Formats: sequence, C-alpha cells, structure tokens
Amino acid sequence: MNTGIHTFSLRIKSSYSDIKNILQKNEYTTMNKDKYLFNKLHCITKYKKYGVEILLNQSYNRPSFITVIVNPSSLLADEYRPTDLFKADNKKTVKLLKQKLYSILKAIGINVKKADISLSRCDLTKDMYLPTYADIPFMLKVFQKSYVTDKRLKVDIQKHSWTIKNKSRAFCVYNKTYELKKRHEIDISDNILRLELRLSRKSMPKKYKSKSWTDELFKLYADHNKLIDSFIRKIHQDFERVVSYDEAIQIIDGSKYRQKTKNQLKKIIKKASTCNSLADARKKCEIRKDKFIKLLDKFSEMGICAITKD
Repeated sequence: MNTGIHTFSLRIKSSYSDIKNILQKNEYTTMNKDKYLFNKLHCITKYKKYGVEILLNQSYNRPSFITVIVNPSSLLADEYRPTDLFKADNKKTVKLLKQKLYSILKAIGINVKKADISLSRCDLTKDMYLPTYADIPFMLKVFQKSYVTDKRLKVDIQKHSWTIKNKSRAFCVYNKTYELKKRHEIDISDNILRLELRLSRKSMPKKYKSKSWTDELFKLYADHNKLIDSFIRKIHQDFERVVSYDEAIQIIDGSKYRQKTKNQLKKIIKKASTCNSLADARKKCEIRKDKFIKLLDKFSEMGICAITKD
C-alpha cells in the first residue's frame, strides 16, 4: 500500500483587473461564462505537464480568485508522474516544491510576495497494488458494498469508481489503471486501486490550519493515515482479507464467540452476498446500527471482511 498526497489546491485572492492583466500575458481557454458576462472561468494549462493547472475565476459581482491545482510529485520531477504520491515529511523537499511553484506563479504574473495564498483542498491518498487487473473491479465492488449508510452522506456508484461524500469532504475509490490507460492513454503495467480522501478547507480540523500552506501540508501528511482511517471507520469499510462464503462460515464456526453471535455473523454474510450494500444487509437482518457495527468488529477481529468472494 503506497500512501501520500496526490494533489492539493491553493486559493489566491485576486481582482477582476489583476486577472485581466494575467490573461493578457498568457495563453488560456475560457471554460465557461454566464450570459451576462459577470462571471467567467479561465484556465492556463501551459504548466500542466509539470503538475500545475491554473484556474482564474473572474467576477464583477463577487470576489475574484485564482485556484492553483498542484500535483507535487510531477512538479518536483519536472515531468508528469501520475502514480507517484508526495510525502511531505522533509522540510527541504517542501521548500523546493514551494520555490518551483512560486517560480511558475511569477512567470504568469502573480506577485507571490503580496498574494494572499491559502490551502483550499488536499487529496490524501492510498494506492492498493493488486496482483491482477481482475482484482481491481472485484475490490471496487467490495468497497461499493461495504458501507453502513449515514444519512448525511451521498453515494455515487460508477462502473470504475465509487464515491461517498458530504458537503465538505469526499472519499473516492477508483480504478487508477483504467483512468490512465483509457482516459489519458498512458501505458501502465501496475494494477492500482486508488483510495482518496478529498478534504476541502471547511472540513480540515482547526489543528491543521495555519497561516502557512506548507505548514498545513506537513500537518495533514503527518496524520494522513489517521484521517483516512477515521473517515473509513465512519462508513465501516475495512481492509480485512476477503475470503469465500464457505471459508467465512468455517472461520466463524471456529471462532471464540457464543453460538448466538456466530449465528448473527453467518446471517450477515448471507444477506451481504445478495444485497447491494452492508447498509441493505443490516435492514434485512433487522439489527440496530450500533449493534450491527459491533458485529462487524467481530469480522475485523477474525481478520476477514463481511463481504465474501461469492
């Protein structure tokens, strides 16, 4: 399992006239604008091959601002590195990252010394490297099924991805190998299922916030495993071993639990094998959510997932 930061975004306060000056000096595309021309979104992609994309939000009736989307691994390597994850555990490396980024911002006409720059989003990432390509859709299906619904969370299931989110954060699991091969035409031999916790500034706990965006990167990276696992815990997705239905029954029978508990565990895997999610299985089993989660903990103690292979 490879872990780190995939991308992060910076927000820079600006003005309509400042953005107009930047656009006069750079090639750009206008992505959208309203019919009254009050609000326009422009994009500078010249530096995308180095891991930097710049969005300019130009508005007459709202504050204008610039969003800088950064793939730190690519920026440091001076070339696109789609599978590398940045580890913000070295101050010299982060300092170099800042220097390279600010050099690009200066080149497009942003005065970084006067700019009000803040971290607006950070994608904390785990990559699961699987033995075969067929393992990717299988494990994706396990994630799609292995959640206990929280009414505040919205679930989006696609063929190659699964996302569960609320207003300020999202947890996404997707087929990274498919994305690179089919969407970006990049040949890759690794079989990667990517797990990504996308934190907006609103969802970042106060202890991670600082006047310096580099300090915030350090803090978030230091706790990135804890932050990802904490969110996963809320939906009760785990990384336990996935076994066949028959093997799961054998493990339950050989466990230390009382017969009543064993029967409940068997009922869960039976319902889970035919339901769309553990949330549906819980309803079919007619078990309270708090008790259901405690029973799922039993699966973790046995080292297996409540979702089986068949």
